[in-house]
Amino acid sequence: EQAPDLGEDRQETMFPSPTQSGTPSRVTGIHKQALDIISGPESGGSYDAMNQGTINDRIVGSTLNSKTKIGKSLTSMTLGEIIQRQSYLMDKKNPQISNYGIYAAGRYQIIPITFKSAMKNAGLTEKDLFTPENQDRMGIAVLKSQGIGAWTSGGSRYNASETAIIKRAQNEPITYAPTTLTSSQLSSQRSEEHT
Repeated sequence: EQAPDLGEDRQETMFPSPTQSGTPSRVTGIHKQALDIISGPESGGSYDAMNQGTINDRIVGSTLNSKTKIGKSLTSMTLGEIIQRQSYLMDKKNPQISNYGIYAAGRYQIIPITFKSAMKNAGLTEKDLFTPENQDRMGIAVLKSQGIGAWTSGGSRYNASETAIIKRAQNEPITYAPTTLTSSQLSSQRSEEHT
């Protein structure tokens, strides 16, 4: 590839910025297939899914709609807010079941030990929102760095063909497509970015 001319901006190819063209980008192709497979047993496909860890081998505080547990949608929170709530829950002085703490967050149930590295590897910061697009980017970052094992520590949840898709996605270059937002969604997103 030819280097950019002086002063020329080129699109990032590994993890393009969600706002480079004014709209977020969505994962496509084999990576979307892999993320859809992973999200099934993890969250039922919900970007607002969460839990508060386990007690006596039983998952607690689990919901597909975070508003029912913590009064806020995960997709409206910044990555920094998620980290803060995960840190709160990991502090043994705080109650495990509450209307504040989060353990596994989002569509890919990203846990505290993985969250910061997934954020960094996806090219995001604590100021970015935990939007569906950014959750997808973080899911891909976890897949690229940890492979299928990030979601199968308690045993495989996927059949042979699903496992093959996930492993193939780990090794192939990432593809994105722009997301079409309505003008009111775009306006709302811009106002959230400035608050």
